[in-house]
Amino acid sequence: MLGPRHNLPRVKILCAHLIRHPDAEVFARFSDKLDYEKMPLDSDSAGIWFSLLCAAGVVGDQPRLHLLTEKLKRASTPPFMALGLVEGFFLGKAAERRITSVLPILPLPAEVTYSLLEHYAPLPVV
Repeated sequence: MLGPRHNLPRVKILCAHLIRHPDAEVFARFSDKLDYEKMPLDSDSAGIWFSLLCAAGVVGDQPRLHLLTEKLKRASTPPFMALGLVEGFFLGKAAERRITSVLPILPLPAEVTYSLLEHYAPLPVV
């Protein structure tokens, strides 16, 4: 994780892993490294930024969750105001408590979508 410069597929997999196995300290180190590397926010990397937003929400990193929400809102024209609902979901302030209520508005890689579904709606063990 802290080795060579990250590429988009590696970031996607690490976000999915952190959602499945939340660790606030590891996420903070990972996020700091990405900040240092100045990962671009463009159409190619948008799904990764939304993945980071979800990982921040799952691990409970409220300051980063808010910063990512604001960054993603400002990056779209018009501003992506529905991200406030996503932030509210992760903060436990949304009336709807099912992850499936926010997934349709997020352009996420499949691996991250599956990890969110596993985290918030695990299949029953039979």
